[in-house]
Amino acid sequence: MIALRKKSVHTVHQKPEEIRGVELNVIRMTSKYLLYFLVFAISLELLDFVFRGYTAVKSWDVIRSIIYGKDFINIFVIQYGMGNLLPFILFLLPNLSIKRAVAGVILVLLGVFMMRYNVVIGGQAFSLTFMGYMHYHLPIIPHDWETFKEGLGGALSIIIMPFILFWIISKILPIFDYKESH
Repeated sequence: MIALRKKSVHTVHQKPEEIRGVELNVIRMTSKYLLYFLVFAISLELLDFVFRGYTAVKSWDVIRSIIYGKDFINIFVIQYGMGNLLPFILFLLPNLSIKRAVAGVILVLLGVFMMRYNVVIGGQAFSLTFMGYMHYHLPIIPHDWETFKEGLGGALSIIIMPFILFWIISKILPIFDYKESH
């Protein structure tokens, strides 16, 4: 009985149309979840923005000059516009396609990256003494070990490192158990 059940599982073939329909249903369902989280994220960002403006603490003058001047394009156009509002509209439109879902997900990832960039780089842009702005220049060609770590070489090393570690760990502990059949 068990042998027949295993054999019948291997002989069942699905049509590509059936698989595509299931995939599209899963994509639409997960995009609804992403839409809910976009509403949550936009609400939190607006709440934070209104709170900072309302309390107007000592740092508000510097933050306001960065938000409305120096990093206006990064914050309002790329992060909020392209990273939050545009995917929100793409996911709200009816008859979501796979291409539109992929474009929306890529734009959400752009918004997440820009939020992190704006927090880190924007947070370092002004000094804690409120005496002015600082500027960071990314060293492309390193002159010593410090400029390598803080520049493009260090960033590329951090990006490549998970793939190298995954390859090493998969050689020690096989992740996928492939058995070739002849």
